[in-house]
Amino acid sequence: MLQKKLSYSTKMEAMEFMATEVTPNFDNILSTIINYPQFLMMEPNFSAQQKDILDKFLKF
Repeated sequence: MLQKKLSYSTKMEAMEFMATEVTPNFDNILSTIINYPQFLMMEPNFSAQQKDILDKFLKF
């Protein structure tokens, strides 16, 4: 019984670590992946073909 409680406690600590440390970093990476193509779409020197490719990427 004590071993089960210790195992559960360890799992909860791991979940807490992910929620507080890993998730925000993952969100930062995803934000960059999504926002950078949106900024590129505003680039006036991009051709229609390049913008079409970025649009397809954003819809993916």
